[in-house]
Amino acid sequence: MKKQRMIWMTGGALLLVILIVIIQQFMTSMTSASPITEEEARELINERYPNSEVLTVEETADVFDFTFKTNAGEYQLLLNREDGSIASLEPVSVNAQDDQPIEELLTEEQIREKANAEKSGEITNVELLNEGDSPQYKATIEEGNTRTILYLNAVTGEVDTTEEETIEEAPPSEAPAEPEPAKIITADEAGNIALTAVAGEIDDIEQGESNGVPYYLVEIETEEDDATVQVNAISGEVINITWDD
Repeated sequence: MKKQRMIWMTGGALLLVILIVIIQQFMTSMTSASPITEEEARELINERYPNSEVLTVEETADVFDFTFKTNAGEYQLLLNREDGSIASLEPVSVNAQDDQPIEELLTEEQIREKANAEKSGEITNVELLNEGDSPQYKATIEEGNTRTILYLNAVTGEVDTTEEETIEEAPPSEAPAEPEPAKIITADEAGNIALTAVAGEIDDIEQGESNGVPYYLVEIETEEDDATVQVNAISGEVINITWDD
């Protein structure tokens, strides 16, 4: 009898320890998640209901109580602070011409999933168009040399229209052309240039180079003295005139 009582006591103690551990883990997980802020809650409303205007907001321990206005009317929205989910959405006043329930737009992430389910490839861009009565998402998908553009209903995610185009490859870049070597004038041309600077008779013409620049030395005999005219072999410019004493 005592042995059986000990077994029951041991099993009860073990069960109590397990319950304590489970409760501690549950409490830890409950306290570790940080609730969303009012600013984050406003961003969620703007994402889900474009062109809406927040009129009032009240904060409690569990929810944000928003009143916001759209073209369809005014609505009261309770948003869970813990995860940003919608607790309730009730109309406050609905316009007579817009008595249909408010439609929530899909997120960009949801549109990416629907676009990839429709067409494989890399989604390079997603943008929201026509934020009025018929909002659409434009998703651009590239695969190989083909670019596909999907226009999806922003509420249902259904594909309204599809466009395809070929991606043109960029032409290979051309290497810069090598500069042509500088053209050098002839010795006769250098002689004629020298004679325009010093009148006389050409006795000799020699070619040389200074600091990588070629030149001609033209020796000219005149009635009085002899002169040496240095002519740039590229530009034809007279660089220097030296007279013999």
